[in-house]
Amino acid sequence: MRAIFLSRPLKELVGHYVKYRKEVSASLDQLLPESQFRLYGTSTRYPQKLEKQVDLKCLSQGVYEVCRATDKIRIIVLSKIPEGEHNAIWRLFSAERESVIQARDQYHVRQRDMSTIVQQLFEYYQLERIDMPYTAEHFKRDYVLNHLNLLPADEVLQRYSPDERLKDLSPD
Repeated sequence: MRAIFLSRPLKELVGHYVKYRKEVSASLDQLLPESQFRLYGTSTRYPQKLEKQVDLKCLSQGVYEVCRATDKIRIIVLSKIPEGEHNAIWRLFSAERESVIQARDQYHVRQRDMSTIVQQLFEYYQLERIDMPYTAEHFKRDYVLNHLNLLPADEVLQRYSPDERLKDLSPD
């Protein structure tokens, strides 16, 4: 049972690839060639448990390859990616304090329409608040708190019962 759980991300990646290939092809009878697709996975830390199940071939520092049937999957281990301006965006997600600081200093915005998460992460790191661990739950909570003002107060208050709203108020 444990082995199935550990390899599930690879199976899901292959499943998404198969679905995507069907969606972008002219028809199911005329699928685009497999050679036009690449499979990539990312991991913050080296996948030790996965290594026990599959052969991880090291292609370069921080980049590994796994073969599943006829599919080759590249795994990018963010905490192992070498320093350098060209790798800064990867290293922002490395979860290693020194790597994040270096990446933050090296990263330059290349596109104005960056994804919201990358922009939020970059703003967070610009404030030098990079003490780990900063989880996805922390991010969600901070994001909501920083954007709560975009909703009307009455809409926010509707989400709470009268008892919850009065709980911390004194009778006066």
